[in-house]
Formats: sequence, C-alpha cells, structure tokens
Amino acid sequence: MLKTPVSVCCLAFNCERTVRMTVDSIRQMADEIVIVDSYSTDSTTDIVKEFTDKIYFRPYQYHGTQMNYALEHCSFDWAFCIDSDVAIDNVMAQNILRIKQSGMEGQEAYRVTRKWFFLGREVHAFFPVSYPDRIMRFKVRLLHLFLNPLGAFIKWYVFKKNFLDGGQGLVLGRYAAPYTFLKYVKLYHARMTCSLA
Repeated sequence: MLKTPVSVCCLAFNCERTVRMTVDSIRQMADEIVIVDSYSTDSTTDIVKEFTDKIYFRPYQYHGTQMNYALEHCSFDWAFCIDSDVAIDNVMAQNILRIKQSGMEGQEAYRVTRKWFFLGREVHAFFPVSYPDRIMRFKVRLLHLFLNPLGAFIKWYVFKKNFLDGGQGLVLGRYAAPYTFLKYVKLYHARMTCSLA
C-alpha cells in the first residue's frame, strides 16, 4: 500500500521538443503532475494536457520564484521538482516508487545524481556545474538556511576560481549566496507549512 504520495512539479516554456520525454518519464511515480507554463507559443501546452489538468500560467521572472509558485500548487507534502528538458531513467523511477511504498517518515530530503547530455551525448563536464552533480530534489533542514549560502559562495568563488576574475568574480560569487539562501528559505517555509497543516 502506498504510504507517501508525491507531487511532481515541472516548469515549461516553448519546450515541445523535450517536454513529452520529461513528463512521460515521471508519470509512473507521480501522484499528481503540476505544470507551470510561461505562456508557451508552441505546442507545449497541448502536449502536457495529455498527462495532467493541473496547468498554471505565470510570466517567467526567475527560476526560483517560478518553481516556488509550482510548489504552492502541489497537493502533497513531498514534491519532486524537474525542468522540462530533464528526464529520469527507469532505475530512478523504481527507486522513488520503492521509497514511496516504504514511507518517508523521519526523512527531510533526498539527493539525486544528475548527468548531463550535450548534442545527444553524455559529457564529462558541463560548465558551470560539476558532473555528475548530486542535487537535492526533496525538501530541507533549517541548518541548510545558514550553511548552504556560505557553501555556495565558497564553491563558486574559490573552487570554481572566480577569484581569478577580480571584481567580476567577486560579484558572481556573492550572487550565489543570496540566491541559495532564498531558495532554501522557501523550501523550509513550505515544509513548515505542511507540518502545521
């Protein structure tokens, strides 16, 4: 018996070439699919209507605000966030189904390994993202609000060698910290709202 339902939220805009692949890859593990579209002018909306009726429209501002808007329309406590040019393989889908069946009690987040493809081929490096990178796709702890922004600055300023770019590098490194902080504030707020409901 299913113990933990999962919402999947996806951002879309003029992605008719890839969105079917994306939504088809997650439908077996999704208890609902939430699409936020930035007013596509191609057939994106027609394609996603084949999979869900939870389609919302919002002008694009920033990736974080757009994804937060999608999270606000999720019905379940757990949400898996994905972009419209990303697909999960069958191994990941089966692992998520197994986790859902066993329950997620006591867990606050899960990381997934993401691989990158360029011109149809898997590549070993994809600037500016480490490869393969392990990203958090389910929720968040309070500690992340303080540690992750600092970690983001150190990663992008020191380890990615932005310090070699002088003032420009410092600005880019500093940008990573508030962006990361706001991202985790929103996730933490969503988690607390769910726990109080």
